[in-house]
Amino acid sequence: MPNEPLWLPKSAAILFNEQAVAETGENHALLDEAKLEGALMRPQNLFHYTFNYDTVSLATSYMLAIAQAHPFEQGNKRTGFTSGFAFMFTNGYELLPQADTELLAVIFLEAMDETCSAQFLEEMLKESVVLASETIPDV
Repeated sequence: MPNEPLWLPKSAAILFNEQAVAETGENHALLDEAKLEGALMRPQNLFHYTFNYDTVSLATSYMLAIAQAHPFEQGNKRTGFTSGFAFMFTNGYELLPQADTELLAVIFLEAMDETCSAQFLEEMLKESVVLASETIPDV
């Protein structure tokens, strides 16, 4: 088994939500702490019980689980999207310079609406990030 990743703490998801709704003047409220905790456990369950060790796949799980759980009054999708990226960045990934985050956001919303699959979202994320140790320095 590979090393366990650094999991996203509940406090980080709450902070991401606070920041997301502050930008638009919406109210910040955690409506259901148990739903948030359940969403945060989904990637950990995938890691431990289905042996999914793929960081980008686990990040996709964070994104969708938080948004679908709807634990906050507002900003659930924004919080899920940000949480997935934070998880990847914390575990050594970075965005490629050519990554189109606006397109990724649209694909994420389509995955939420089930007009595209979670698998497609994951594939697009994999094309947009790289392990920091794999980047080639500018010469």
